[in-house]
Amino acid sequence: MALSKDNFKNIYNENDKIAYYEKTLNEGKSSHAYLLCGSPRSKKIDFAYYIAIRGLNALDTHLEELILKDEFQNVIYITSENNIITKDKIISLQEELNNTSLVDGKRYYIINGADKLNVQSANSLLKFIEEPNSDVTAILICENLDKVLDTIKSRCQILYFKDDLNEDIAKKLQSDDDNLRLLVTYLDLSLDEMQQALDEGWPRDLLDTLKRTFKAIKEKSVFDPLFKDMQHFMNDRTYMGYYLEMLIVLFSNIYEGKIVAKDNLFDIDLQAFTTIFEEKYLEEVLFKLHEFKTKLDFNCNVGLIRDLLFALMEAR
Repeated sequence: MALSKDNFKNIYNENDKIAYYEKTLNEGKSSHAYLLCGSPRSKKIDFAYYIAIRGLNALDTHLEELILKDEFQNVIYITSENNIITKDKIISLQEELNNTSLVDGKRYYIINGADKLNVQSANSLLKFIEEPNSDVTAILICENLDKVLDTIKSRCQILYFKDDLNEDIAKKLQSDDDNLRLLVTYLDLSLDEMQQALDEGWPRDLLDTLKRTFKAIKEKSVFDPLFKDMQHFMNDRTYMGYYLEMLIVLFSNIYEGKIVAKDNLFDIDLQAFTTIFEEKYLEEVLFKLHEFKTKLDFNCNVGLIRDLLFALMEAR
């Protein structure tokens, strides 16, 4: 899937993902397999190419242009045909990657449609991921994470991507509170589920939790006592996932605010925190938040995640 260079540069709006990837790359901890999940309008495909281009030290070079045009043999892109990726396609990919005699250096393969693999092709890919070549990196892309094999997910670093159209979606929802309408658009929910959440009222608890979080950070308060009355929320796996998702959104905005001024979000003065936090701390927080979200998705104890999160917030 060739990308235009201008569209590819929009990936720099995903500063939290870039910070996370750069940190792992610089520390020699980059994953051998990534799973990028998001809607069709998100930047997940662009980021897949960014991983490959940055890994090959090809940013802003002629090689970058070749990769974006799918004209460089070290980066292989495949996608579904007739809404499926067959076993034959995966075997063909493996054979090409195993043919190291013709190609030197790192190699990357991008599979757009990890949720379109059938049982046979998924199992074939799993065997390939389970025995990684140090010079080969897998980059899988999906829209529906639930349709990806758990055994594949467990071997990948999962990153979540959101739409850029939050305000447009928010206008379609019914609520007297503009902040709540906007907040639910950042969550991994369908439009109907967003409206249901607003009708049930729990997003108000989530917003209250976020506001308490940043108030505690600003006042350098101990976290645990501030959330004693929110234990029903903080001990629930689903809501903890939403809380982590929103912290990633807000800290990403703060990180971006150190580069270009950002508007407040949900009446939280994020711009004030650009002077409180050092860039290195923000990168560390975003790295940890993505790590916590992945651990939570794989059934790590919710209380443990909460305690680690509070410790991270208090160590500013």
